[in-house]
Amino acid sequence: MLKLIYYQYIFRKSEWLGAFPVLTVAGIVAGTCFTILFNILANTEVFIQEIPVPLFVAPIFFSGLTLFFLISILIKLLLNIFKKEYRIWYILGANRWQLSILIGGQFTIVALISSFIGSILSILPAKGYYTLIQGRVGEKYFPSIPIHFSFLAVVFTMITLTGVCFISALYNVYILLDENYFTDDDRVQNKISKVRKNFIFGINLFLWLSLIIGSIMVPYLDLPGGITYKLSFMSSAIFYLLVIHIFFVKHLSPWIELKILRILFSNGRNFATIISRWNVIEKKNFLSSVTISMVTAITLITGLLLISNNGIRSGAEQSKEMYISFLFYLASPLFIIVSNIISVTIIISRQEKSINSRLEIIGVSNTQIIKIKLFESIIYSVIVFIISLLLNTIISLLVVNIANYTDLLIFDAKYSLLPALIVSLILCITIFFTKIIIVFYNCRKSGRVI
Repeated sequence: MLKLIYYQYIFRKSEWLGAFPVLTVAGIVAGTCFTILFNILANTEVFIQEIPVPLFVAPIFFSGLTLFFLISILIKLLLNIFKKEYRIWYILGANRWQLSILIGGQFTIVALISSFIGSILSILPAKGYYTLIQGRVGEKYFPSIPIHFSFLAVVFTMITLTGVCFISALYNVYILLDENYFTDDDRVQNKISKVRKNFIFGINLFLWLSLIIGSIMVPYLDLPGGITYKLSFMSSAIFYLLVIHIFFVKHLSPWIELKILRILFSNGRNFATIISRWNVIEKKNFLSSVTISMVTAITLITGLLLISNNGIRSGAEQSKEMYISFLFYLASPLFIIVSNIISVTIIISRQEKSINSRLEIIGVSNTQIIKIKLFESIIYSVIVFIISLLLNTIISLLVVNIANYTDLLIFDAKYSLLPALIVSLILCITIFFTKIIIVFYNCRKSGRVI
């Protein structure tokens, strides 16, 4: 089985290369935290206050959790590429577990290589990351210590990242490889799975309505605990709403994206806009992957800013708490989410070779292809921006309700708008330049000149 995994990886290594960016970034993130962690443990005598071990374990945990869910997106895209091949394996007698181990093993090879590279590179950002935290929090909590390369950090990074990737790949492949995957009719749907998804969506909808109504009514109820209890309840309700919004987007995708696409971009008369719109519609899996990933990032950032920065938590250390929360809990998942967009774009772009070839046959120039890629990037970013803005508006209205009830919170609309705008712009630039680099690479490989 090990030989088969290796040979299959060698045969398909060009497709697996698309997973390297996100896994390498995950290796850098985990390696940075492990490097700082082992250097702290080697210099515990200089820490007067409590040793901040949990603060560097938290980014590893949240990065691993983010990666676990993002791997499902990569696996789904790769399985679409390998579909015919694994149908043959199935016909020859391979079962779901064997195919799951086969694909999970290949993903583990990629994770092993990427985590090694990322952990070696992590010594560079580790020093800067610790200095950044020290400058913001103060030497009282983070005294100056030497940050050296740690072999244990490399080993722990490789073990952690490889384990997360293998378990996630094994689980997601087994879920995706149902009987419908091996049928020739792609329209066949698993009715039991559809009922289960609708049931889960119904539960989330009920919880969403309950939290909305509760957040609106609690300020006007006479409850034990007074204002402190009410503020705690409302801030917790907002946090759970953020999570439920992510589930909503996952359930409604790509239906909601296609609706927005048809409303906003159906009247385009330019050649590039028409082709780009149909390219986006054709690649529904990529559209769904981008939307879920980036809306999740924007939702979490907006929630942190509205809850932490606007006064729900009062006190002189409020700004510092928000900064620390971003560095230790959101920064690492955000880096992984953005790098995942690069990986997903690379995987999808390999499938675009045939599309680009057909465009060249009908006379489309490379300059026009670049324009098409630009419009595609704009479409993706606009869709993500609109969905994020709709979700942020709901959260903002609840925050306004809290602001009207207590003087501890001052609502600022920029915290609802700026995260969506900035992340959507980053998304547009990332997708566009990744696609353009691949276009240049393919042109150079085939001997053509742009």
